[in-house]
Amino acid sequence: MTFIRKFILSKRVFTQTPVGVHLKKANNMKFKIVPFILFLIVVSCKNVKLTYPKINCQKTEDIYFGVPVSDPYRILENDTSKITSDWLKAQKELSENYFNELDYRIEIRSRLDQFSKQPTYWLPQKKAGKYFYYYQDSTFKKRVYCLSEKPSSSPKVIVNTLELFEDENIRIAGGIRVSEDAKLLAFMTSQGGEDWNTIHVMNITTKELLADKIRNVKYSDISWSVDGFYYCCYDNYKSRGNEQLLYHKVYYHTIGEKQSQDKLIFENPKEPYNTFLTQIMPEGKYLFIYEEDINGNKRIYFKDLNPADNKINRLVDFDEFNYSISGILEDKILIRTNKHAPNNKLIAVDINNADKTNSTTIIEEKDNLLRSVSLAGGKIIALYMVDACADILVMDKKGSEISRIPLPTKGWSDGIYSNNNENEVLFSFSSYTYPYVNYKYDVSTNGIEILNFDSPDSFNPEQFVTMQVFYPGKDSTLIPMFITHRKGITLNGNNPVYICAYGGFNISQTPQFKKGVIPFLERGGIYIVPNLRGGGEYGEKWHKAGTKMNKQNVFDDFIGATEWLITNKYTNPNKIAIGGRSNGGLLVGAVITQRPDLYKVAVPVAGVFDMLRYHKFTIGMSWKGDYGTSDDSKEMFEYLLDYSPYHNIISGVKYPATLIVSGNYDDRVIPAHSYKFAAALQASSTKEPVILYIMDKKGHEAYMPEYDKWAFIMKHLEMKY
Repeated sequence: MTFIRKFILSKRVFTQTPVGVHLKKANNMKFKIVPFILFLIVVSCKNVKLTYPKINCQKTEDIYFGVPVSDPYRILENDTSKITSDWLKAQKELSENYFNELDYRIEIRSRLDQFSKQPTYWLPQKKAGKYFYYYQDSTFKKRVYCLSEKPSSSPKVIVNTLELFEDENIRIAGGIRVSEDAKLLAFMTSQGGEDWNTIHVMNITTKELLADKIRNVKYSDISWSVDGFYYCCYDNYKSRGNEQLLYHKVYYHTIGEKQSQDKLIFENPKEPYNTFLTQIMPEGKYLFIYEEDINGNKRIYFKDLNPADNKINRLVDFDEFNYSISGILEDKILIRTNKHAPNNKLIAVDINNADKTNSTTIIEEKDNLLRSVSLAGGKIIALYMVDACADILVMDKKGSEISRIPLPTKGWSDGIYSNNNENEVLFSFSSYTYPYVNYKYDVSTNGIEILNFDSPDSFNPEQFVTMQVFYPGKDSTLIPMFITHRKGITLNGNNPVYICAYGGFNISQTPQFKKGVIPFLERGGIYIVPNLRGGGEYGEKWHKAGTKMNKQNVFDDFIGATEWLITNKYTNPNKIAIGGRSNGGLLVGAVITQRPDLYKVAVPVAGVFDMLRYHKFTIGMSWKGDYGTSDDSKEMFEYLLDYSPYHNIISGVKYPATLIVSGNYDDRVIPAHSYKFAAALQASSTKEPVILYIMDKKGHEAYMPEYDKWAFIMKHLEMKY
């Protein structure tokens, strides 16, 4: 452990300094943060002189278990105040001037533009004998939604948001859902990627939008049934600020009626933080409703959609295990669960006597994680995760293996689409060096064929290699890590490296082809993805090992990956850039405040930086299962404060060159996290630039231009283009 890390971990009190905060241990071990005033700070960066905007802070203090904690940038949580808007305007001017002078920006953009010439096909879905899918080529600014009579025939464009709405900031949110007869489709749009959505309905034949329009939908899917669909929304949708969201509900909309006429299907007013999701299977016969509480526990209900049956049955009640409906096979509900099976198993419940306690096991738990299950031609398609890579098995209805779908290399399948009434299975595949390919597999013949592929022009995957290593964590747990680079690289300890990770919410980091990384790889960069605890690569045990009071494992795993790369002569601290989104942004913020000596560049995007208050905004309370909250206990409060990035910035420490990215419409991880973190980091007198990059009218799912991101990284790693 370095001096800086020991120094940070031993401190409990912020004390006043001229331009920032300094951590100092108090004799009585009480916590106190003293507010301060931020003065102008000037940082020289080659041709650009960075003068950070001023902000006058008011004293704001919270008491946690008798401990006062000051929050000097609380005003920035109010994104409509004049203080915040003036500060953001100045930050925007600063970042624009900075990027206008940045080396390699034009060259990287030109290289990335070359990739758009090759058409990109997303995985198709089949309805009523027609194939529906997203598509993009150089003639479209944004991806469009298409149909084909055959997978290999030319696409017919149905949904083009630029033509429909004449607004580049309107984007499709989530998937497009086609009715069972393929006559209508419904899709959600958002303004710049915010989580508030509007549902539109289109006639597929005429490509005309119907009058039906469902507004203010949030955290919902669209589940078609008969002459309408199910969806979810909140009652307090009119408050589009940072307030907590309460009372999620399930509604049914009949085509042709107004939203005010929609029928309330399900709610739970006794547990206002709980959220819902709907699922229809098979072919519109049964409705399943998932209810999730703030700790991530789930209830599952189901309803026979026979008009004479209005009863909603509870299939699964809250417990510490996970359950997911995989399909219905011969009047048996197939449920994937980790109950007494950390790597998941598949059980079956009689739909006429739906009690999971009377279940039978179809697929026993194996050594590898059972990631998903689907049905095709009376067979079971089981996707397993083997060290973060895909293994797809075909099984009979009793769970015995029949065959294995051949895959070209180690990689991952982002999606599998099948229908139990048909033999064909559609699935996608890619790896870090293997561009996306869509395949069709026949379960009756074991035959496989390529439908289409995404191979960027002038990119030769044979020039690159991906290897997987396993390095020891701080507690000797072996952590997998993918390393991608040009063939024949020299391990001289001086290679530029970009490490990207997530480590949370049971989300796995799998091998996927990313066009944006190519310019970095072509210039000698090494792309690193460690599979940290907190993710889902090895089941719920792996996930829980990176949550709540185990969250430091995630940061230690990331730091361990960095130190392994240095020890094994891949790189050195002056050549390492790191990045992550959302929970991954928290990861970046935590490791640069714990080990600033290890990194040269940091790019946290839409990060959670204030761990004491995250749960007080929008959907934040639903993250409690992973993080815990500062209200839970004194022990939990102290643990969160110990790694909260916003609260662990020290004046005078040399932090990496940092690009903090957020969308001002982000209503999931509110942009105030990034605002407050940027203000505190700019005030710390760090010598490297701290740039706050605000995406205007963009939400949580929006991405900054890749050429800006990589120009920032490559400049500060001193790479030549």
